Amino acid sequence: MKTLILCGYRTAENEEAALGLERDAAGDTLIDRRIHQLRALGLEAVCVLAGRGADAQLRGSRLIENAELVFDTADHCSLASNVRAGAFTLDTQAAFILPVEIPPPALEIWNYLRNEYGKAGFATPHAFLQAVSQGAPCHFGFPLLLTRNGGKLLRESEQMLNLVDPRLQTLQLEYPPEAALEPSRQAL
Repeated sequence: MKTLILCGYRTAENEEAALGLERDAAGDTLIDRRIHQLRALGLEAVCVLAGRGADAQLRGSRLIENAELVFDTADHCSLASNVRAGAFTLDTQAAFILPVEIPPPALEIWNYLRNEYGKAGFATPHAFLQAVSQGAPCHFGFPLLLTRNGGKLLRESEQMLNLVDPRLQTLQLEYPPEAALEPSRQAL
């Protein structure tokens, strides 16, 4: 399943400060690590870039050249505009959403969301599915699963300024608390 890695929702005037270019001790960028981690989980990475930082991200990341790229051309980039740009690449598919700075959770959470989407039905009116534990979103609230309906709503409206727009209903699914806090082995 595709995963939209949101790399372009915080654009900076300074290209060196582009989101996702922080390097680890091995010299890999945050974008490189996320692409690698998602591939290790069996997920397809789609990097959403925007603004002045896009060029720096393209030059600074080694793995980004082998990922699908999407460019958010909104005047004021946000999480919602990044997801909307990514939705245009999905057609009628569902996809996961993960901001680049959020480490991927354990594979179990991804599988749980995928399975719950199958149970809810591909025609569910909900735009997003979110795993929650004890009433609160687990793992920083991400990943979200963008449903077919959610992608359609985002593609058809330029007026959605954030992901909590009331037209974008989220189905919160209770996830077992002991598994929700387990970090991904690949994120460490």
